[in-house]
Amino acid sequence: MALPIVERVADFTKTKWWVLLVALFMAATAVIVTVMQGSFAGELRAVAQSNVDYLMLCDFRRGVTHDPCQVIDAASPRLGTALGHLSSASTRLPPGHARAAKEMMLRIGRGSVTSKQYLGCFRVVRFVDSEGIYVNGVTTDSDCTRIEKYRAGYVAIPEGGFGHGAI
Repeated sequence: MALPIVERVADFTKTKWWVLLVALFMAATAVIVTVMQGSFAGELRAVAQSNVDYLMLCDFRRGVTHDPCQVIDAASPRLGTALGHLSSASTRLPPGHARAAKEMMLRIGRGSVTSKQYLGCFRVVRFVDSEGIYVNGVTTDSDCTRIEKYRAGYVAIPEGGFGHGAI
């Protein structure tokens, strides 16, 4: 039979290890999320800073885009502003348990709009009762019409970053 003091020390040691393991798990999760956020932000910035000829915002419901799409091309002064917002987007997780007010597919392209030469396709979301627009990494089909996989990573740009009323 173990002494009562020995049992108390053993129980305290077990609790201490459990707390340490939970803390390590939480720290590892935070590091992974931060790395993934940074990786996505770098990808988006690289695409936005490449030779972009147009941005296309398409309505998006249940994982599929719907026409008509809004095009912001080189003839529009909004293209430079929108690309500037995307190039300087800050990593930020969306609000927890927030409902999406509007979702769109962002196609960043080169050449003519009809050539469908997309440099990148991203999900764009505005949440209810939240300021800013969130851009999310996704994997799509080759025509950038259907989301195949949601990837980790969100960045935020200011409300009206694509022009007022765009999303």
